[in-house]
Amino acid sequence: VLDDRSIQNGIDFSRRIGAKTELVPNYTMVMGSSEMPPIELTNTYATFASGGNYAEPRFLNRVESALGDRQLYQTHSEPVLAQEIASLTTSLLESTISGYIDRNGTFRGGTAYTMRQSGHPIAGKTGTTNDSRDAWFIGYLPDLVVGVWVGFSDNSSLGPGQYGGNTAGPIFQDFLTEYVGDREPLQFEEPQTGITSATIDPISGKLARTGGFEEVFLARPA
Repeated sequence: VLDDRSIQNGIDFSRRIGAKTELVPNYTMVMGSSEMPPIELTNTYATFASGGNYAEPRFLNRVESALGDRQLYQTHSEPVLAQEIASLTTSLLESTISGYIDRNGTFRGGTAYTMRQSGHPIAGKTGTTNDSRDAWFIGYLPDLVVGVWVGFSDNSSLGPGQYGGNTAGPIFQDFLTEYVGDREPLQFEEPQTGITSATIDPISGKLARTGGFEEVFLARPA
């Protein structure tokens, strides 16, 4: 995809959704070879979670005195992506938790498949850097985005077999359990136009004559 759209377009897109740090200008950027602070990475996912709106992170919602006087801090957002692009990306990222059908027609769990037990729609992505020096998980619900990073301050390895899914993932899951409590699940809002669905043959990748699974796509312009 990056080869088709060009590296510069990939960098420009990343800038639009919130990436501010310098990005590696080569094909390894698709695998996350650029270093990025956790707050910045988390905020790029917030752009997708909000339906394509970008906002600068704020660390205070309000300041309240002992007498109850309040000073509020508003977050201002602006649309940077079409809602259908954000929605399609969310659908892709839900597969990390809900699982997917591979090219042989076999169901496989995503890298955060254990989180499906929450019963809430979750989109997200796990990540692990070389030699397991960093492990992270960014997950979001319709009303919340959470970033979890696990690593050492001296950049040493976490050890063999340590990945985003089994280190950062459980931290997110424990937090999510406390956050949602016993409330009813919220559903991701789908755009009224611009998205369509089709039943796909997992082996050929084309429209299925029989069987298959449903997948969402950008609708062709009329």
